[in-house]
Amino acid sequence: FADRVARVAIRQLCFHRLIYVRLESYAMLNQNLDPRLAWIQLREKVKQRLPEVAVVDFQVEEKIGQALKTMRTLVVIDNLEEPAIVSSIINNLRQWQSQTKFLLTSRARPDGFQDVLTFDLNELSPRDSLSLFCHEAKVRGLYELAQAEPNALRPIYTLTGGNPLALKLAVGLATFMPFASILSDLTRRRPGPTEEIYKKIYWTAWRSLSEPAQILLEGMVLISDVGAKPEQMMTICKLDEAQFWTAVRELVSRSLLEVQGTALERRYGIHRLTKTFLQTE
Repeated sequence: FADRVARVAIRQLCFHRLIYVRLESYAMLNQNLDPRLAWIQLREKVKQRLPEVAVVDFQVEEKIGQALKTMRTLVVIDNLEEPAIVSSIINNLRQWQSQTKFLLTSRARPDGFQDVLTFDLNELSPRDSLSLFCHEAKVRGLYELAQAEPNALRPIYTLTGGNPLALKLAVGLATFMPFASILSDLTRRRPGPTEEIYKKIYWTAWRSLSEPAQILLEGMVLISDVGAKPEQMMTICKLDEAQFWTAVRELVSRSLLEVQGTALERRYGIHRLTKTFLQTE
């Protein structure tokens, strides 16, 4: 959704430059990112994307502000989690306001800011949920499932509640389980809260993984939010190249591994809920 908003804003509001910044949580180091460190990290990442700002400058925030005033810029700030960090970031960004606008993504709703427009994302509708489910099935070559009658697929929406990741994980289960068995398994001990839905799906997927895939997935807990290159992952997980790429294909097909970067430089990561499952279960 943020991607769509950014594209519309660039076209309609005539931004001439886009800066994308993703904050890391440092969960891999068991450290909480406090508001001060979050702002320093954001400031440094923005500075790196402004060649006109010197690498070393004691007035770096002022120089960034000056650079942003020279060109209409849209700054997208991703992965804001804690309410205190969101509030702190918003307050600090005021010094850079002018021609520049900021698009923040967060699970924490910023309260008490009259000049901040917020938009809450709800779960997918039944129609959109089934469209996503069928699209994911088609991508994975599950054409019979992708072309199934809507009434036959509707129970998966009832069970997942329109959560996009849960729908993708359910398609991942369908790569090795009959769809009827997936519905039966989830219905037999149907979880209540969303977290329980994910936990049930993750456990089912985990038990079906090969040993190299389990080793790789466990190792991904140590990877930062920006992902890692294949050679870094192989070193961490102590897998040879053949085992590694077999495990990658297996995890990607189950929606347990996210492919990032470009075709020239691939990076891999895992969803925050996947990391939570691995850390707690």
